[in-house]
Amino acid sequence: MSCPLYEAPKHGALTCNIKNMDVEEVFVCSTSCKPNYWFLQGDGIPKMYDFYICGKDGGWKGQNKFDMTNPGALFVPIAKGSSPWADCSEGKPPSQVDKPFKVVGGSCSAADIAKLKADLVAALMSDPVILNLYCIVNGQHCTIKNMKVSCSSVKKRSTGATSNQIHVSFEFIVEDKAPSGDQTTEMSKMTRIASSLGVLGREVKRVAAAKLKTSAANVLLEEKAAKLSCEEGKTLTVVNGTGSTSERTKCVKCPAGTRYDKDSRACKVCSIGTYQELDGQSDCKKCQNGFSTHGYKASNYTACKEICKPGTYSRDGLATCLACPKGTYQPLANSTQCMPCPSGKGTKKEGTALQTDCATQAVQVKIKSEGCRDPSIAAGTCGTTTIEVNGVDHSKRRRGYNLVVLNEHTGAVEASQYFDTHGDSSAQRRMKSFVDGLANGKVVLIGTQDEATAKASRSYAYSALVSLGATYAKCQTRYRGAFAMLGYKGASKPSWIKLLAPLPGQGPAVIESRIPLT
Repeated sequence: MSCPLYEAPKHGALTCNIKNMDVEEVFVCSTSCKPNYWFLQGDGIPKMYDFYICGKDGGWKGQNKFDMTNPGALFVPIAKGSSPWADCSEGKPPSQVDKPFKVVGGSCSAADIAKLKADLVAALMSDPVILNLYCIVNGQHCTIKNMKVSCSSVKKRSTGATSNQIHVSFEFIVEDKAPSGDQTTEMSKMTRIASSLGVLGREVKRVAAAKLKTSAANVLLEEKAAKLSCEEGKTLTVVNGTGSTSERTKCVKCPAGTRYDKDSRACKVCSIGTYQELDGQSDCKKCQNGFSTHGYKASNYTACKEICKPGTYSRDGLATCLACPKGTYQPLANSTQCMPCPSGKGTKKEGTALQTDCATQAVQVKIKSEGCRDPSIAAGTCGTTTIEVNGVDHSKRRRGYNLVVLNEHTGAVEASQYFDTHGDSSAQRRMKSFVDGLANGKVVLIGTQDEATAKASRSYAYSALVSLGATYAKCQTRYRGAFAMLGYKGASKPSWIKLLAPLPGQGPAVIESRIPLT
């Protein structure tokens, strides 16, 4: 078994059984964090397990209960390609309480919204009752966050009449500026502060009424229960370990590879194409143009790899990229595979980006059969037969029928044979048997040399030619006449089939053609 051994968690440690008979092998690993650091869990962050075991498939599996008698049982497969364990993040007891408010009242007609917002914050933060109750005692500090002021129509239940009123929403936050290092002590203190905020609404309503220029009776106040919260860059979570929920409630920094989301107050993993190397940050940095990351939660700029350009591909769409093979193309960047050209088409080179560059594929052939009494042949001699495929002669150049067989998809030469149907009485039978044995779809190039009719008949030699697209009437039956043919093995004959059988002395028979491949 062999699994990739990733680096130990940031701010933590990795312990593995990596020795077996003095051979380094990774079987079981466990992770831990240094004091006051914790494993943060969430969407996109590797799930924490007590143990990680290397599977037979080379992938890690996780389990929170380990049974030595059955170590492979109930282990959960972990996706390959990135570290299976999470990093550790700094965690401290919550030292902040958050109480949301909504206020409706006053007339919008002459209200300066921007000024009202500033005035209301100032009034709340300078009110002596609020200050003395919550903000200047026991090392506490108050802030107003996320205040929004707007105008909206409100319908009165009593009369049904509508009026434009001011709507205000905000969060009142009390922070302990002198927190105790002890979890129990700090949790007890923050719980008391949260409880004391139960009467804050009365004071908020009083201050708001004055600034909205209306009576407290005409102010509608909506408040939610105070709750523990964390400063920006940290998220409230119950960490792993023993103890009660209160003892395990922490404000944990968003680790590298994540960002703090203000709306949800949670840590979100950096999206594809971004990274963040520091803890507790509110955003992720973008990779430079033309670069991206493999997956989410990148924690270093080195995770940014060049994006594969059109016409190239790789396992993850990032460098190192390979050119699309001949016969394929890829118009998109960041691709993991190339697409095949339509049937019968291909590309002239590797790295093709556009389907329009897929051209009809064909093989160039030339068959030349010279008769013995052709004008170009010296008296008393016979010519030769050449069968060229893409400029290379594959003919056996022997007396009788010379046949060359091509693959219908690639144009490759698969066979070259000759059959002496002038001097060998068995040649035509062997010729028919050879043609009958060809698979359907094969391209067959035929040319005769010297003399090929003496021991040829309809039963065998000419029957073989007919099966390739000839007719008996057009077969060469004249002594020492030239003959050339483009043939095809199969029931459905293509339009490019052609044969020439000139009268003796009127040759040579020459066929040149580009045969489309399928």
